[in-house]
Amino acid sequence: MIAYTRLAFCLFLIAGVLLYSHSHVCASSADVPYYPLAKGYSWKYQVYVSGRRTSSTVEWRVTSADNTKDGVVFQVWQFPSQSDDEAMNLHVSKEGIEEISTGTVILKYPSVTGDRWATTKPTHRVFRVISAGHPCHVGKITSEDCISVEDQDEALKFRTVTTYAKGIGPIKYMYFKKGSASDIPTQTVELISAHLAPK
Repeated sequence: MIAYTRLAFCLFLIAGVLLYSHSHVCASSADVPYYPLAKGYSWKYQVYVSGRRTSSTVEWRVTSADNTKDGVVFQVWQFPSQSDDEAMNLHVSKEGIEEISTGTVILKYPSVTGDRWATTKPTHRVFRVISAGHPCHVGKITSEDCISVEDQDEALKFRTVTTYAKGIGPIKYMYFKKGSASDIPTQTVELISAHLAPK
């Protein structure tokens, strides 16, 4: 009887440790194939603006991962930041990656070429998967499995094409003015390096 009680107590302790470990992991990281998120992750980009000879660099960092009633919310800040910059608050829902502030799903998974979805709050935006499961590369960064998503924002009159690489995250952004006769992007943002070691 004593041996049984000790065994049951040990199993209880093990179960408690496993539950704690699981909740700790969930609070700091999210296993999303095309947009891995965890506190401490960062992506450094080269920014090219049409008509300018010089480029600049920008870095996005996951600065926090907080448990909320809706799940884990990852706060992503741009560095260097401007006075009017705001953090992206990203939540991993059953549908995909969601912007908490607007409730907009920016990347659905699983995704196949041709998938579409839309949002009307706060503005009307239409998303379309241009390609899925195909190779992509930016500079020296390559991936055999990528998703490219088009985002048409009616209010801003802008069209954005974002390419996500599996296991890396967003590797390229292209911004186009809607209604422009030119198909040349007004701005292109390309990944230089990624730091994907959680803190």
